[in-house]
Amino acid sequence: MLVIEVSSIFLIRYKIFEEDIKELKKLNYEDITREFKSIYGWFSMEINKHCYLYYPSSDNEKELQEIRGLSEIISTHFSHLIEAYKCLKKSNYVAVKYIENPITWLEICKQDDLLTISELRFLMVGRMKVIEINKELLIGARKSEIIDQTINWKQFEDELINKTKEFVTELKTINPILLEIPYFKDIVEFVRDFNKES
Repeated sequence: MLVIEVSSIFLIRYKIFEEDIKELKKLNYEDITREFKSIYGWFSMEINKHCYLYYPSSDNEKELQEIRGLSEIISTHFSHLIEAYKCLKKSNYVAVKYIENPITWLEICKQDDLLTISELRFLMVGRMKVIEINKELLIGARKSEIIDQTINWKQFEDELINKTKEFVTELKTINPILLEIPYFKDIVEFVRDFNKES
């Protein structure tokens, strides 16, 4: 097998809203399942200095609250990346639908130990899934912003595992009940499975 050295960057960044953290600390199981089906805040991925999804440059909480309308559902992004990771362990293609609009996808193609990542523009129709492994369904998609960026599989795997562990640890610190909430079960189990292996 040909081994290609790739100098690349893959980073996941996220930040849970401080207001939500304060609220979550006080809630019980029933309150959380009723009011917090998702964890909101900022979420972004850096792929070779290309940014997928907006991440504010300011750490000023007042400024961040003012642009809260541009927030992301952190828990859903982690769930989708975990599912994409599982797909890529079995196949060489996955496209992850961005949840906030009908046309944006993150396409990941695997060849040996390399991943090629592109942002696609393609309207989700008919039998398409949010995590799509059928490349044929995205024929004709236009690449935009992030185009054919190559990273190492190990980078992707390590960053996803480490940031998901960090996220679960943060949830536990905020309120241990969060680890029992069904909406976050796939994220918590993903981390537990890796902790068993190590």
